[in-house]
Formats: sequence, structure tokens, C-alpha cells
Amino acid sequence: MNLKDKTEVLIITSRVKYVPEFNSNILCNSLQTGEIDFIPKLLSNIKKYSEINKFTIVHDLKIDNKFSIEYQNILRKLSAKLGFRLITSPTSIKIPSQISATIAFKYGLKKINTSYFLFWEHDHIFIEKIDWEIINKCFEEGGKMLRFNRSKNYISNSYQLNKDNTIDHFETSNLSTFDKNLLRTNFYSNGPFISEKNFCQNLWEETNYEFPNWNGFFGGFIEGPVNQFMLSEEMNMQKDEFKKKYPIFLYGGDKFKPIVKHNGDYETIYKVKGYGVKFFLVLIKKIKKIIKSILNLIF
Repeated sequence: MNLKDKTEVLIITSRVKYVPEFNSNILCNSLQTGEIDFIPKLLSNIKKYSEINKFTIVHDLKIDNKFSIEYQNILRKLSAKLGFRLITSPTSIKIPSQISATIAFKYGLKKINTSYFLFWEHDHIFIEKIDWEIINKCFEEGGKMLRFNRSKNYISNSYQLNKDNTIDHFETSNLSTFDKNLLRTNFYSNGPFISEKNFCQNLWEETNYEFPNWNGFFGGFIEGPVNQFMLSEEMNMQKDEFKKKYPIFLYGGDKFKPIVKHNGDYETIYKVKGYGVKFFLVLIKKIKKIIKSILNLIF
């Protein structure tokens, strides 16, 4: 199996995020996407380390936000220049990004024409070249999804528990039975991964699946409800039954160093025009100085 020739890159991007579950009054602007060479550098990185040359970029476009519109115009020009396919998923800053990004994920997946795809949120980069022999072996042996690790791999046979036996983290990972360079895991992540298209489509389209409007313990965007559902499955299925339904693996063996890096920076701004977070921070500092000066005079 030569998976590389059957794989397309699916990149999800957005200039602006709205996360009301944390604060209903602020938007988050991606600093990287404001740079004209952001997308060219990203594509160059993926090409260099994966040798995949076919790209689809889905833009979670906020039609009522000027930064998002500016980014859309940049993407259109770059699409014509660099040859990637641009898919636009229109939404609004009034819609939480948990929902709008999930819509973009699912919409983009339907546009993929290859049997396999490399999923990529725009704020990641490769830091090491991938070994296609390991990837091919994974899928030849029945794997359906291979995640690229963002942190050092460790063997973990059971859930991580707090002192009161509540679950702190429920990802487990063990050596695969067929390759020491692969770990078997029970966990889904929005970090970069290669997946069989049909498997991922089924994973995202489970009958009780709900679009998330929350963030937290189970993860953000589509990650949350997928992991919540998979944990329910794991707790109510036989081990072999669960493994057969969810053949998900981590790239690299035990203690394998990260092969990808999360590289996103955001600036928060208030939805009310003219009032940015930096303005309020400066104002608070000035007030503190005035209070301190008054206290010094008094005492």
C-alpha cells in the first residue's frame, strides 16, 4: 500500500474565533493569519515533511467581521497563485466557533476526493519528517486513524485518576501488536492525523452526535462530543469490540518525541468597537498606580 498517493491535506482555518463559553464579550484574532506569508509557509512545511502536494483549505468565514473578510480575500488570491482548493464555510461572529468550526470540518471532509486525508488545523507545523513505512504498516494492519503526537509519547494502561478516584484524563496508550513505532490509543484529537475518509466520516456522524456549543474536559470543537461518545462506548463495550470499532493509533513508539507542534497565537479584542483588551490592561495599570500613589501619600 502506498498511502501517500491516496492522501489529500484538509486544512481548517479561521481569522477570528468567538468563544462565548469563556467570555461572551470577546473575539480572538489569530495573529499568524494576519501575515501574508502564513499560508505559503504552512503549505511549504507540510510538503517538506509529508511529501503530500494536494491541498484543500476550508475557511470558517465570519461574514460580519472585517478581519475575516480581509483573510478571505487573501485566501482567494493565494488559491489562484499556489493552486490549492479553497472551500468557504460562511458563518457569523454571533455563532460560537465550537459550532462554526465543526460545520467547516464536516463540510470540508465531504469535499475530499481521496480515500485518505491528512487533517490539519492551521496553527500546527511539522518539526520532523514522517516515515511512510510506519504509516503504511498502520493502515495495512487495520488502522483507520493515525494521530501525530504533539507531546512525548508514554505508555499509559489506565485512566489518570485524582486522589478521590475521579477521572483527570482518560486517554490510554499501549504498544501495538505489530509495530513498536505505533501506540494503540482510545482517544480522538483535533491535532494533525491521517485517517481513512469513511472512518472519520462515520466517527463525526454518529447517530447521537450533537454539534458542540461548549469547551472543556472532553476537548474543543468536534473533539468534545466525539471523545465523550467514544468514552461511553469504551465503558459499555467489551475491550476487543471497542478496539475493532475504533482502531486509532499514535505515531511513534514509547517515549517518542513530538513530531508536530502547536503554534497558534491569538489576540483577544472586545466585540464593542474601539475597546481592545490591551486598552483595558493599560487602564487597570494606570488606576493601580494612582491608587498606590494616593496610599503612599496617606501613609
